Amino acid sequence: MTITLDSKIGLIAGNGQLPVIWAKNAKLNGIEVVTISLSADNKKELKKHSAKVYDFGPGQIQKISDTL
Repeated sequence: MTITLDSKIGLIAGNGQLPVIWAKNAKLNGIEVVTISLSADNKKELKKHSAKVYDFGPGQIQKISDTL
């Protein structure tokens, strides 16, 4: 049996370093990261490791869903 993973993944990121570390490692493993940023504190770092970063508030569930 062979498992094939997509090379693109969506990340919904809050504040702190965990989303940045996650995006960085995904990129290093050849995965394109599309990030939904819910916090501005780490957005600059997330941009370094994401193909695209979108800004949404936590209450904008429909916009987040439509984007992903």
